[in-house]
Amino acid sequence: MLAAVPPLVYTNMVAHAGAISQGGSAVRIPRNRAAWGMDEREDRIRAKVAIGGRVQGVWFRGTTCDKAQALGLTGWVRNRWDGKVEAVFEGQRSQVQQMVAWCYKGPRLAQVDSVDVEWKEATDEFLGFSVRY
Repeated sequence: MLAAVPPLVYTNMVAHAGAISQGGSAVRIPRNRAAWGMDEREDRIRAKVAIGGRVQGVWFRGTTCDKAQALGLTGWVRNRWDGKVEAVFEGQRSQVQQMVAWCYKGPRLAQVDSVDVEWKEATDEFLGFSVRY
């Protein structure tokens, strides 16, 4: 079971290509995943999201699908009977976190009141990202 994944927050840190600078000193971050003892599979994650508010009839599903595909994510998005939009995102941790962060805002006409996120291990069951009906 995965622990909750905290949002990406940098306090008094500036991220640069391959390094993080804090208080004038830089810490080198290897780009090679093997240097961290990780492979690509270990950094994949799944998020199941339920978004509430004025989220149906405002092109939320279509925009979510476009953004998820642009980030290289797999999964689906659909309207629920209770007025919420539900989505499952799978992919690299940073892209999934970016997509979940976008869900708090949504498309221009949406008014997001709540976002419930359930973090899990990726199952790799999806071939692409789609709108479900």
